Amino acid sequence: LAGMYALAVGFGAWMIVTIARATARLTRGAREVARGHLDHRVSVRRRDQLGELAQAFNGMAEAVQHMLVEVREKERLTQELALAREIQRRLLPHATARYGPLAVTARFCPAAESGGDFFEVVRLEDGGLVVAVGDVAGHGLSTGLQMAVLKGALGALVREGRRGPEL
Repeated sequence: LAGMYALAVGFGAWMIVTIARATARLTRGAREVARGHLDHRVSVRRRDQLGELAQAFNGMAEAVQHMLVEVREKERLTQELALAREIQRRLLPHATARYGPLAVTARFCPAAESGGDFFEVVRLEDGGLVVAVGDVAGHGLSTGLQMAVLKGALGALVREGRRGPEL
């Protein structure tokens, strides 16, 4: 009976120690992740509920790490699009311009952060006006850049003297 009692106590002590080690690894892992070390992983040595908990912890840490990468990328893209929108806004003529008795007023409200919509009013040397309104298909940075190139080409062609269908 004493031998069985000693065996039971030994088995109980062994279980307590292994459970304590597993929870200590999880606690250390949680502290590391809380410090910002999202690449830290807890070693999985058990195939019971504590092992499943360690696997879940590792999966959570990896998911948080991936989400932070995605958030940084989205923030970077948002900043780039805001810059593209500001560049596009500065490329457009002022909202109201006077050309003798004629006043040209425009309002620009793109559907996306940046797009290919544009308008231009060019005063000619003879007092005439060239008015252009356009829309490069699509939205985003690439269409905004295409719009800027198109506006530059339009200005160059007008300065060369091209008009009407030729323009």
